[in-house]
Amino acid sequence: MRPMRHSAERAPGSSSASANAISTLPTRASPCEAGLRALILGGVSPKGGEEVGRFGLGFRSLLRLEGRVDMVSAGVAFRFDPAWCAELARKAAGLPEDAEAPGMRLAQRLDLEAERRDDPVLDELLGWAETVVRAELAAEGAAAAMDRELDRFPAEFLLFSPPDLELVTRRGKGKPRVLRREREGETVLLHLGKKVERWRLFERRFRIDDAEAREDAGRLHARAEVTIRWAVPLGEGGPRGGQLWNAFPTRTSSVVPGILDTRWKLNSDRSALTGEAWNGAHAMRRRAHRGGLADARER
Repeated sequence: MRPMRHSAERAPGSSSASANAISTLPTRASPCEAGLRALILGGVSPKGGEEVGRFGLGFRSLLRLEGRVDMVSAGVAFRFDPAWCAELARKAAGLPEDAEAPGMRLAQRLDLEAERRDDPVLDELLGWAETVVRAELAAEGAAAAMDRELDRFPAEFLLFSPPDLELVTRRGKGKPRVLRREREGETVLLHLGKKVERWRLFERRFRIDDAEAREDAGRLHARAEVTIRWAVPLGEGGPRGGQLWNAFPTRTSSVVPGILDTRWKLNSDRSALTGEAWNGAHAMRRRAHRGGLADARER
């Protein structure tokens, strides 16, 4: 058996990872029938608000690990096996054995109790977790790449989580990385090990009535209303160069200091802003800049 990496979700509290397991904060909702269908089909998510995970790219990115992906939630366990799925697809379509075929369009039901007996890490996680995702690191260099990604995980992600929380990642016997967010009045403290950063958060909600912007956004990106969150670092050096986030960092910078987080229209790999009307001066960005700065002056 190749090394397996686990991800678990639970109610507000701490998050941790061991050499074989990653635990993260929860969605607070187990997968429903529509959600499972969205995982299998891709691009048909029932999410229509500002939830993260509308496009399925994060889940599909697990294909790069080239191994099986198991999900356990609400007492149900199922497996996505790329090799098994691709083989069935080729047979059904009459394709040659070396033809490209989808790897995550079918899922297999698992015996949950048998899986818990065979995997003590999974059994321990299910003692408190709502949802566990277990991914096989089959690709060459996948384990090392995963470690690098965990080390690079942006601590600022915790700023936009409503509850105070702690994220701890552990790998083997190495020193764990500890990130913690806590609110102190109107200030948010971000603990990065022994270092503490102080931030101010502002939030405004806007209705997007611009027909051109809605048309540019399309069905997947357009929303009737959007929330714009602005995080400004305090203390040493004051505000620094601006970043635009859509739940996670993009490569697009901003003239506004700190972090502006909202539902921008992004390119296909979700790394940078794209499109004109939805993100441009006549829609999102102008409202974001003016709204955020107006809030800062008022407070």
